[in-house]
Amino acid sequence: MSQNVEEVKRTIQRLPAAEQKELLEWFEEHKPIVDEEVSEEELEARVLNRLLEKGLISEIVKPMTDEEDDEFPPIEIEGEPLSKMIIRERR
Repeated sequence: MSQNVEEVKRTIQRLPAAEQKELLEWFEEHKPIVDEEVSEEELEARVLNRLLEKGLISEIVKPMTDEEDDEFPPIEIEGEPLSKMIIRERR
């Protein structure tokens, strides 16, 4: 376990009982999305649903299939290729 987690645990243990109870209630409201082994797709669905519930996104759009992605035409740009520009600016 990380040093940060251990420090947080020690800090919580030093809190008065009422504040520990308040934290427990907060943790119950904000429990993790993953509490057991789930597939990557299931985890993504849970995250998207939570974002939708909190109003951070307005809808869940299904991802493009490989066929749909292949039909998407690339955008032509003028000038230096973008990849070369990124490499140059990182130096």
